[in-house]
Amino acid sequence: MLGIRRSKTNTNQRKIDNRASASCSPQSCACGLLVIILMLFRAGWATFTFVRGNEKTRGAFHTFSTVVWLVWLIPYVIGLLVGIPMIHLEPVCAIGASMIAVGLTALALFIKPSRK
Repeated sequence: MLGIRRSKTNTNQRKIDNRASASCSPQSCACGLLVIILMLFRAGWATFTFVRGNEKTRGAFHTFSTVVWLVWLIPYVIGLLVGIPMIHLEPVCAIGASMIAVGLTALALFIKPSRK
């Protein structure tokens, strides 16, 4: 009986290991690398904006920061969705779901209400 329980435990552990290794699909890893590069560029631009102190530059910096944050959300949401064992979501489906979630967030952030 102990051997059967051990077998089930090993099978469950293999399933968890397979899901963990699948969580970093090539698309998710590429998006994560892009975000790191964008964050480094953003840090340099933040320094430039702080030193310069121009309102126009600050406005452009805040818009760019929002876009970088939205791009950062994509691999974050992919990892979140793939890592939740209750929903059994494959990485490809998680990529699509994260793109939809980030797209809706972007619409909510960038659509300005019309003032009459």
